[in-house]
Amino acid sequence: MVNRGSGPDVGAYNVKIMNIQGGDPEGVKALIEEMSDAGLKPDTISYNYLMTCYCKNELMDEAQKVYEDLETNGCNPNAATFRTLIFYLCKKGRFETGYKVFKESVRNHKIPDFNTLKYLVEGLVKRSKLKDAKGMSRTVKKKFPPTLVKAWTKLEEELGLAKVEADAELHELNVLLIHCFVPLSHESHSLKHVSYIFNIVITPLTGG
Repeated sequence: MVNRGSGPDVGAYNVKIMNIQGGDPEGVKALIEEMSDAGLKPDTISYNYLMTCYCKNELMDEAQKVYEDLETNGCNPNAATFRTLIFYLCKKGRFETGYKVFKESVRNHKIPDFNTLKYLVEGLVKRSKLKDAKGMSRTVKKKFPPTLVKAWTKLEEELGLAKVEADAELHELNVLLIHCFVPLSHESHSLKHVSYIFNIVITPLTGG
């Protein structure tokens, strides 16, 4: 594994990086700089390992900086990038940031695994970020294979997201009824009319 017959190539450097004692981020940075000085271009694997070292040392701001600079450094995040960063963001209680990274993983078609996303959605629910949790859940069910969708639907029920979703749909229906059945000139009475229509028409349909 040599570079033009004169030294190690990117793959060899990455092996060195992965074997740094204790996963010291400063040691990883030094090897990445050495690669650049040798005329080599560190790749996503190089930066992933640096990011992981920061995460394991609880230096999440530095880890996020590595992630955010990937494109500047000519690299694209891969599935391991998103999985690692979201997991450690959740571990540190940064669920809102984890959700933002999740949305970026969707845009990049690199959605993390079931367990990582379970960790994230549980944290969002615990923080009462139900809108984000519902949005994430809808996306996951569109992107996951059928075998995992079944397990995810069960998780939704355990977290109470299925009921929240149903309540949201009924609220939207309520708003629709206001506009469809209540004359604009009688808007002051809209809530009374909607309540009447809801009790007579909608409740029997929903089994309420």
